[in-house]
Amino acid sequence: MSDYVIRMDLEKINENPLNSMIYGYNQKHHQELKKSIELNGLLEPLTITKDNTLVSGHRRLKAIKEIGYEEVECRLRDFDNVNVALVELNRTRIKTKSELLNESDLLKKEYSKMVKRGRPNGSENGKTSEGRNWTILNVADSLNTSTTTLKKLYSIRTYEPSLLEKIDMGLISVGKAYKMVREKHILNGKGGRPKTKSFSSEVLSLIEKYKPSKNEIKDTFSTIIKM
Repeated sequence: MSDYVIRMDLEKINENPLNSMIYGYNQKHHQELKKSIELNGLLEPLTITKDNTLVSGHRRLKAIKEIGYEEVECRLRDFDNVNVALVELNRTRIKTKSELLNESDLLKKEYSKMVKRGRPNGSENGKTSEGRNWTILNVADSLNTSTTTLKKLYSIRTYEPSLLEKIDMGLISVGKAYKMVREKHILNGKGGRPKTKSFSSEVLSLIEKYKPSKNEIKDTFSTIIKM
C-alpha cells in the first residue's frame, strides 16, 4: 500500500498502548504544542496503519482533542514492524535518558526476533556474537546514540536506577553517574564482576599514581630485569 493522506474521525483512531509505556508526559511541552497548533494548525498529518492504529502523533492527537478537533488528516502506511516504526518515527523527538532506555528495551526485543529468524545470516538461534552485536549496533543506530552510552545507561539502571531521574533532571551527567556506579558496584565486585588485578594493571596504576619520567621507568625495569 502506498502512502496517502485521508481524513479520519478522531474517535476512530486507536492509540498504541506502547507509546505511553515508552514515553512520559511533559506538561510544559504539551502546552507549547497546543499553542503552536492553535496558531499554525496541524502542520504534519498523523501516521496510522490500515487498522487505524496510531504510529506517530500521539502528542499531537492529545493536543487536537483538547483544542476541539473532530477530524484530522492521517497518513496511511504499511509497516513491517509497527513497534519498531513507533520508535523510528520518533527519532527527532527530544527524549529523557529513561525514555531512551525504554526505546532500547523495545528495539532489543524486536531486533532479537529478527536475529532468530536469520538476520544476520548465520545467526539462526540468535546466540552468536555476530547476532548480539548486530542487535546492539542496530539499536544504537536507530536511537542516534553510541553503544558506549547505551551500555553505561544499562549499568546505571541495573545498579543505581535512582540516578536516572537525576540525569533526566540535568543534575548529573551520564558520565559522572556511570563513574559512581563503576567505582561503587563494579570495581569492588558488588555487582558480581570483581576487579581483576594483573601485573600490568598494577604497574600502570603505580605509574599513574607517581607519574615517573620515562628515564625513571626505563632504569627501574632495567634493574628488575637484572634481578
